[in-house]
Amino acid sequence: MKTTIQAVIVILVLIISYISIIPVINSNFKVVLIPNKLISINESKLNPDSKGRLSFEGGLFSGYIVKKNLNGDIIEKKGYLNGYLEGKSIGYFDNGKLKFKRYYKSGKKIGMHEGWYINGQKKFKYFFNKGLNKGKHYQWYDNGQLYSEINYLNGKPFGATKIWRKDGKLRTNFVIRENGRRYGLAGIKRCTKINIKEEVIDPYVVMR
Repeated sequence: MKTTIQAVIVILVLIISYISIIPVINSNFKVVLIPNKLISINESKLNPDSKGRLSFEGGLFSGYIVKKNLNGDIIEKKGYLNGYLEGKSIGYFDNGKLKFKRYYKSGKKIGMHEGWYINGQKKFKYFFNKGLNKGKHYQWYDNGQLYSEINYLNGKPFGATKIWRKDGKLRTNFVIRENGRRYGLAGIKRCTKINIKEEVIDPYVVMR
């Protein structure tokens, strides 16, 4: 009898704990379920519209777009919800090694994006918030040497920017201030792909 009462008490405590946790979880995270529908990237019925949404058979697409290699293995898988990129996008090399991991919310980049070379070396690591570049972005050469370290604020380069050569020697070292001016040593004409008008550096270009 005593054992039964103890068991009931334990169950009640667990239930109360679970109920108290639910509001915390729901207030911070929203679980989005993407239909487990796989469509090939080569499907002719896939159509992007002017708003960047993807349509399929007359409606906004929800599911996964996949790309396969010649062996039939999936080497890219990207989630979509109501036409927009959603959740995790992941890519692999033909040898099965990771190529990239990226995250999206309603079509906008969020969280940490990572990429690798086929030899397993890290290629890039970026951070995004609601589609805007945030914090320090890193890029590496395929030999593991750091290529660039660029700090972002509100989607634009701000603060310290450094570029290295493949042999490890520093090529560029400057700071971007609030007025948009650069201060320091700009040792190369072009660090990476830069939109001069918007002062935005393309985060997916890596020099080898």
